[in-house]
Amino acid sequence: MAGNAPPFQPMEPVPAPSLPREPGYAYEAKWDGIRLIAEAGKSGVRLWTRGGLEVTRTLPEIAEALQAIAPPAGPLWLDGEAVVLGKNGRPAFEEVVRRIRTRDERKASVLAVSSPACYAVFDCLRRGSRTLFAQPWEKRSAILREVIPGGPGPVLRVSSYDDASALWQKVVSEGWEGAVAKRRDAPYIAGKAHRLWWKVKALQERLFAVAGVVEAGGRVRSLLLALPGEAGAWEFAGRAGSGLSERDRLLLATRTSHLVAREPPFAEAVRLAPGEIVRWFKPLLTVKVAYRERTADGLLRHPRIMGFTGIPAGSLKEGREW
Repeated sequence: MAGNAPPFQPMEPVPAPSLPREPGYAYEAKWDGIRLIAEAGKSGVRLWTRGGLEVTRTLPEIAEALQAIAPPAGPLWLDGEAVVLGKNGRPAFEEVVRRIRTRDERKASVLAVSSPACYAVFDCLRRGSRTLFAQPWEKRSAILREVIPGGPGPVLRVSSYDDASALWQKVVSEGWEGAVAKRRDAPYIAGKAHRLWWKVKALQERLFAVAGVVEAGGRVRSLLLALPGEAGAWEFAGRAGSGLSERDRLLLATRTSHLVAREPPFAEAVRLAPGEIVRWFKPLLTVKVAYRERTADGLLRHPRIMGFTGIPAGSLKEGREW
């Protein structure tokens, strides 16, 4: 286990409006987490994000669990998502971002107990001396079932489905991020987005900068959202209040004085109902929002706040993926 870079770059699915239904596909729920590449062997375990950031010491519970299943004869290479499960049993994106951004080892150890992460693994690219990139998905999946038999724990194997309709019904009814369709005969094409894999989101999701809050009667009603526009300017993307918890509303009302700005960061006007007022923010906070679509004038339809991320708003202008 040498070098600082991950042993391979992840393969990516291509967005699609719906899941393909023809024969030859397997289907998986899409986990709302952070892509994680793992290498586990006799000399230890290492973990990397999609962008190549090593997070082994950030996620000690995953590293420890992987060490327990590492083969004695050589390394194990895995691909999956780092997630933190919420009380509803589904991934809580804002929590896994908080975990990934923790650099202090002592704090990471505390969070491993209070907010434990899981590794939802969906592919195996090496087992011992044998690399598996050229093997079809079906063969790699069978090997993965041997490596990770299943059941709860810090390392989970992502289940696959034969029936696209049944999986999609589960995705929509239980509020999962979406689904992925994979050709059963597909090799793993590292570092590429390829039409051998398709992804469909139940809702679109995106990170937005928080440009302010709308208040009425002393209570935060909604967030004002912004996205990078042309020439580095911010553009108004609408308002969202659904999904804000009472704790969120309290913190926005009492702990944001350092964010307050005199003017909005965008030029567009914001419509307010009688009794509503705006407190403008410097666009520093980011929030993950799920929505159906953006209208012709750039506003969101049916937005729902998924959580605050802690990701710098400046990264939105850089076009970085998380």
